Amino acid sequence: MSLEKYHFILELYSTYWNTKPIVEVLINNESKVKLEIDGSKETPNIIKFSHICESQHRYNLSILRSNKSDTQTVIENNTTVKDQILHIKSISIDHIDLDTLLYKGIYKPRYPQQWFQEQIDNNIVVPETIPKCLDLGHNGTWSFKFSAPFYDWWLLEWDQNNG
Repeated sequence: MSLEKYHFILELYSTYWNTKPIVEVLINNESKVKLEIDGSKETPNIIKFSHICESQHRYNLSILRSNKSDTQTVIENNTTVKDQILHIKSISIDHIDLDTLLYKGIYKPRYPQQWFQEQIDNNIVVPETIPKCLDLGHNGTWSFKFSAPFYDWWLLEWDQNNG
């Protein structure tokens, strides 16, 4: 059994008009940080933490997005004029930028009940999960799976996606 300490850096920012989104970042259900996100695209919130990972194990990096109520989305004349969105700008693990591998993350929104029912009533199929999504418009969880040793996992994934 080999243990390695990995360093994580997440750059997150938000679009909001009166209430900031809250995120909690977890590794395999272990909370690492919880805070409001008020950064912009140019100056995102930077979240840093470490986690000890064991070789030959799988891990799940999760971002739990919350603090959006039904009143945060304002629509006028069928156009959204105000909203609250959490954006994932970048994530690096052990000084390796995930870059396009971020799109391997899966977003599972928790849809507002009234909005969800309106979609059903209009025969619109609402997906349970949204792949390749870095702009989180609903409360919910974005998950990214990786393995240790991270560098080996990253090389295999990078080759498969860019080779």
